[in-house]
Amino acid sequence: DKKQLLKDKDADILQLAKRKRQKILVLSNMFPTMENRINGCFIHEQVRALREYENIDARVISCKPFWFNGFKVWKFQNAKKVFEQEVEQSHWSEIDGVPVFYLPYKVGKPLYPFELHSRNYTKSILRVITRIYREFPFDLIHAHTSYLDGEAARALSRKLRVPYVLTEHMGPFSLLTDRVEVRRRTLRAIRDTERIWAVSAALKESIAAWFPLPEEKERIGVLHNGVEMSNFEIKEHNDLQEAETIQIMTVGYMEDVKNPINLVKAFAKLYKKNGKVRLNMVGDGSLYNKVLQEIKTLNLLDVVKLYGLKTREEVAKLMRDKCDIFVLPSKTETFGVVLIEAMACGKPLVATKCGGPESIITDRVGVLCDNDNSESMCNAIEYVIEHYQDFHSGEIRKYAEEHFSFQTIAKRLNDAYQSV
Repeated sequence: DKKQLLKDKDADILQLAKRKRQKILVLSNMFPTMENRINGCFIHEQVRALREYENIDARVISCKPFWFNGFKVWKFQNAKKVFEQEVEQSHWSEIDGVPVFYLPYKVGKPLYPFELHSRNYTKSILRVITRIYREFPFDLIHAHTSYLDGEAARALSRKLRVPYVLTEHMGPFSLLTDRVEVRRRTLRAIRDTERIWAVSAALKESIAAWFPLPEEKERIGVLHNGVEMSNFEIKEHNDLQEAETIQIMTVGYMEDVKNPINLVKAFAKLYKKNGKVRLNMVGDGSLYNKVLQEIKTLNLLDVVKLYGLKTREEVAKLMRDKCDIFVLPSKTETFGVVLIEAMACGKPLVATKCGGPESIITDRVGVLCDNDNSESMCNAIEYVIEHYQDFHSGEIRKYAEEHFSFQTIAKRLNDAYQSV
């Protein structure tokens, strides 16, 4: 056994030595901070998975907005002084085992509108990249989002002669192509990358429409976001025919794009047909009070519970214990990480046809419904209730492990790195 362990270790060392790409610089404006651990958590977990499962030395640069607003000269001068200090004092820190280098970049009207954000983002990174490269001589750059991170990756690639790849998360893609200057910088970053991945098939099609040549389309692929399976626990399905209540659950910001009011309307229709259903809504946002008012108007206060904003650990527990069917009512989603988190808990899904869910949901794990249509959503949830015995919790989790676990995603990503 000892000899075999030594052989395996030698084989691992040899495999590492053969790699073309071992040190990866990740650029992500969405990367979480100590103050906000939720934002961009899927990127953080992907980087951590690369380090843990694939022994890739992946480190992150993340630029955060530094606001310059208004016309008052003295305020601008003071802000500029603080900005310069923050750039000079920037250094490596660590979040849950991932080295990250935070930097400020200039934003704010009238001097730094959105059209200039990627330019300023790039300028901030270029100011420190020589120092970073001395400490960490990376051999590949992986940018997340084409407008901010892709523009910076392109500049670093030209300066240091290091190739770069891209993952696009932003959707709908028209958000990046409706403005002339943003479109120019976005498409330029995509055109010059070695490879680009969209997080869903629908987003891939939107990107590919801007690149008609066959050789350009060949560089565009799909690489889904992942989930850390160990963070979620499976619980055997209840027998809904015998259960006192049927727990419907959703998780998401209460904003128009997530369409929580349409879910409340769909639930109201369902409750008239089946008095056992209950709705648990997790999240907060600008529509919270409107959602609450809709619940009151439809006389649903006794059967709908608003949990507000919860930590990821609390969400995982609620998914396990307070959910029989998980629903995503969004108007648009580039992917839909909460869907695969629910799958990791073995829960069947209902989601709108809004881009991302079509790449996730199959007949084995759930049902798709029409977008922004409360009747269609009600019917889809009702179908899952009536056919609940056909959705097996163990099979749903296994499907998530095979397609969306970070161990699987990290392996695919590392294989792609080595082929660049």
